[in-house]
Amino acid sequence: MVGQTQQAAQKRKATGTTDTVWDEEAIFADLEARCSAAEVAVARKIADWMKSSGDRIVFGRGKKDGSMTAGFVRPDGKEIYPAMLYAYGRVAIQFQWMKDRPFFSDLGHRRELIARLNAIKGLAISEDKISMRPSILLSVLAPSPEGVMQLIDALAWAVSEFRLA
Repeated sequence: MVGQTQQAAQKRKATGTTDTVWDEEAIFADLEARCSAAEVAVARKIADWMKSSGDRIVFGRGKKDGSMTAGFVRPDGKEIYPAMLYAYGRVAIQFQWMKDRPFFSDLGHRRELIARLNAIKGLAISEDKISMRPSILLSVLAPSPEGVMQLIDALAWAVSEFRLA
């Protein structure tokens, strides 16, 4: 595991830029070094959903922390990136960016997404985060297989509604 993390770090340093260009391998090497096996399994399920459902995968350029997100594109070219998976063991819900997109410009629809997320045991996103980027610890989702599936179902609902709007 340590060798994988060292290899990922060297790969990132080889770019010669001030920003790091992350990839899935490097993100998961960091996750394995920082998180429990159960949290890494949750992250893998989220990443797998992103790859199988998204129209594009985008990796972050953070100097220290890796991230990945899935972009979902409508026929009219409008896109949404509902969640960001971070190598430090969190997934952020991107209300900050969603609020200016079709369907989610309506406050009631963002409230509906919060309600769906808050149905997950141990999760309580307050309404004051409705235009921000609240994050969910993978450790909150890890104890129960239902938690990560509820998260994925909520995100899939958001994407479906966005595409229909």
